[in-house]
Amino acid sequence: MSFYIADSVCISCGACEFVCDTLAIKRREETYRGTFVIDPMLCFDCGVCVKNCPVDCIYQDAESIICHGRGCPLNVKSPMKDWECSELKELCKACGNVLWRKPGEAQWFCFNCDSGKGLCPKVKAAQKPGYVVPVINAKLEPKARAR
Repeated sequence: MSFYIADSVCISCGACEFVCDTLAIKRREETYRGTFVIDPMLCFDCGVCVKNCPVDCIYQDAESIICHGRGCPLNVKSPMKDWECSELKELCKACGNVLWRKPGEAQWFCFNCDSGKGLCPKVKAAQKPGYVVPVINAKLEPKARAR
């Protein structure tokens, strides 16, 4: 997951959930405060939630796979940097991988099914046995930044 919400800082206002176009942010039902959690499979790292959080409790996960960044085959250092991916909005019907498109081409294709080259790192992580959407942040939560 590229972002996480510091539970101890979150004030449960819902500003992050409201602005999330991919519905990656959901209210935690198991906490009495009703704070929020980010589903890494639905988040495509736009950062809109970070900008809208009034208490700055959404942080970058240093070990995460970031769409178009660290861990993604479309990062700026990659020979594929000009390609497009469906950013988890559309998936291969056969294997569940994201779809890819070469620059200037209209047709999407699946690296896994069409060329045998593998899965998107986020899809690969989610397909591991035992994968569950994180509900509790195991990290030490940073203190809110002063404004």
